[in-house]
Amino acid sequence: MRKLSLFLTFTLIFGYQEFFTSLAGFEQITGNKILPSYFSNFTFGNPLGIERRNVALSYLSYLAGTHLGGLEFCEDKSKTQYGIYLHYFNSGNIKKTDEYGEEYGDYLYSSISLVPLFAYKLEKAKIGLETRLIYSFCDTLYSFGIGGSLMGMAEIDIFRVGGGIKNLGFILKPFYQSRSIQKPEVSVEFSADLTKPLNLSESEGVNINLGIAYSDFGISFHTGTEIKIKNLLIFRLGYNSFKEGFLTGFSFGLEIKKEPIIFSYGFLPYKELGNAHIFNLAFNI
Repeated sequence: MRKLSLFLTFTLIFGYQEFFTSLAGFEQITGNKILPSYFSNFTFGNPLGIERRNVALSYLSYLAGTHLGGLEFCEDKSKTQYGIYLHYFNSGNIKKTDEYGEEYGDYLYSSISLVPLFAYKLEKAKIGLETRLIYSFCDTLYSFGIGGSLMGMAEIDIFRVGGGIKNLGFILKPFYQSRSIQKPEVSVEFSADLTKPLNLSESEGVNINLGIAYSDFGISFHTGTEIKIKNLLIFRLGYNSFKEGFLTGFSFGLEIKKEPIIFSYGFLPYKELGNAHIFNLAFNI
């Protein structure tokens, strides 16, 4: 629990939750349908990899009462793709402690952000830009910031490489008064993947993925399998070495697609901390 508290404190103190970026429309933001890691730091690849106009609702039930979600609109214009995402985050109740470590009440951290997204295709490559306006409040304090992330990917046959620079921005109004504009810590991430499709028929098939990723947290390995049945059901199983413990590295996903509606669900175990559940409902219009 101490690890979770330190992680939340580090993430929230600047009013940024960059690792939640890919919550809405996981497949649309990352273009990686193999690994249902969903909101993981190591979800790179195709920024805004949508194929048509799309509206999506997302909700994630995370650890220790944390939950987040949002509403997204995306549009595909052949060479260019764009979208906008309204995102909220709620930490759930967090215990207050004094200098002696004694608990004396609860508080929560919440935020709401508006996230415009843009991507441009360059034959086998794509570059994408995510910008962000975020308002956060914690107990009686509040902050306001602007920021963005620059991401890109390239594909050659079954090989894909991607990278991103995240948390480019400024905290205009920090939680605590400061004489200077603060900057959140910039993070740089890279990944490389091999994805082998095995088409059993026109409506059925299997995709197998193997990859490696690097971020400020170190190097991780991931693998996954996606099974498509009758253009209706997709089952996903993924593994990411980033999460501690062998069994907690696994994640599971299910997608049901019946045009124009797509429903997807992901399950991620976190050892003694609990489990995370993510839901996404999309409408192709």
